[in-house]
Parts: sequence; C-alpha cells; structure tokens
Amino acid sequence: MDGNNVVVITVKKYALRSEITLLDGATCVYRNVGDLYFYVVGDANENELLLVSALQCLYDSVSQALKRSVEKKTLMDNLDLIFLIVDELLE
Repeated sequence: MDGNNVVVITVKKYALRSEITLLDGATCVYRNVGDLYFYVVGDANENELLLVSALQCLYDSVSQALKRSVEKKTLMDNLDLIFLIVDELLE
C-alpha cells in the first residue's frame, strides 16, 4: 500500500468522533472506544454521512446491549448478542 491511496477525514457529530478513510476503492468509517474499534465499510461512492449514521447506530446498539460497559471482555462474553445486532443492522 502506498501513501497516495489513503485520505483521512475527521467528522464530529454530536459526541461521536469518527474517522473516515478512503482506501483502495472503499470508504471506511471507524471509531475507537477504549480497547475496541468499530468499523463500517462501504463502496467509494457511498455517502459518508450514511456510513457515519450506521456506525453511530451500531455503537449505540452495542452500548445499550452491554449496559454502557463497552470493552473487549464484555463484548466477547456477549458475542452472540453482538452478532444479532450486526445482523439486524445489515437487514
């Protein structure tokens, strides 16, 4: 990977701090929370605000399901629930 294919943009929406990276034909939106990273990936032509909205929805759902204890151990202990959340988000 050469440095010419990567562009990083910071988006501030409410309290969410997301990074948007355009990488080799894909738009990647991600957020770091403690020891976790949440990613949403779309086509290069995808609307970045839509991806940020999907990321916010994913984080809010996981946070609510884990009772605001969003950390790696809690997430791994409830991985079946996390898979259900992601499945519902994709439908």
